[in-house]
Amino acid sequence: MAGKGVSFVLGKDDKKVRAAIKRVQKRAEGLKPWFMDAAEYMIGSVQRNFEAQGRPERWEPLKPVTIEQKKKAGQSPLILHGRVSAGLRHSVNTFASRDELRISPDKVYGRIHQLGGKAGRGLSVTIPARPFLMFQNEDESYLERSLRDYVAGAW
Repeated sequence: MAGKGVSFVLGKDDKKVRAAIKRVQKRAEGLKPWFMDAAEYMIGSVQRNFEAQGRPERWEPLKPVTIEQKKKAGQSPLILHGRVSAGLRHSVNTFASRDELRISPDKVYGRIHQLGGKAGRGLSVTIPARPFLMFQNEDESYLERSLRDYVAGAW
């Protein structure tokens, strides 16, 4: 019997099991409703990242010269707050299809704030990473429960 595998075949009397499998397969084929729910949830989480000035760890503070420039311009000294960040904060969009969810800002400067790096004339300014697009532990727990409920047909 070497090389022989073990298999189980559902029989004619297993209609309930077959029906349950078909329901799960159908729901799993198109995740767009779940992705749309997850996107709404994650937008809220991204907004909380901005409000907390970084989660779970706070972002690196602004340099004193930047705070002074903001004060002179009548802007808030909070990180990623004010004219630029209001644009960034509210530029986070989602795209959901049956097999994909994307969450991203539509501002070109979103990447430098997310990842950090060199910017400015001659790349003379170093901007520290201030990740705002990130999953928190509670987000992962919520999304896992939500997906399990979706596939099981609970909503």
